[in-house]
Amino acid sequence: MVALDTNRFRGRFTDGLSTTGRDPFFPTSERGRPGTASANIAGLPSSTPSAPTNWLLTAIVIDTRRREAKINGVWLSQGASKRLSYPGGTALVECVEVAPAWVILRVDGKLVEKKIGRGANP
Repeated sequence: MVALDTNRFRGRFTDGLSTTGRDPFFPTSERGRPGTASANIAGLPSSTPSAPTNWLLTAIVIDTRRREAKINGVWLSQGASKRLSYPGGTALVECVEVAPAWVILRVDGKLVEKKIGRGANP
């Protein structure tokens, strides 16, 4: 009878991309734990990324009949909302207020202030 060494299987991994191997840092490694990159590859659900706050304000138009702002190349009137695309998804953007030098947006429920001018939008 041959004794089975169960310790030889400790630290083995499969990343789900036909990659298998032995983790030299086992058992203190973060591999496969929730919230790590390898856990997301292995099929565990990843957290949903939030919408960015770096929307680009390029123009503001204010006259007697309208107040509009150009956000990421799309015109939004004050009080209007549109679903805008960004790398990684889309977000519902509402133009809350338009002033001569700034705009307040509500992006997926969060208020964001954007200023127009040199160096205003980092």
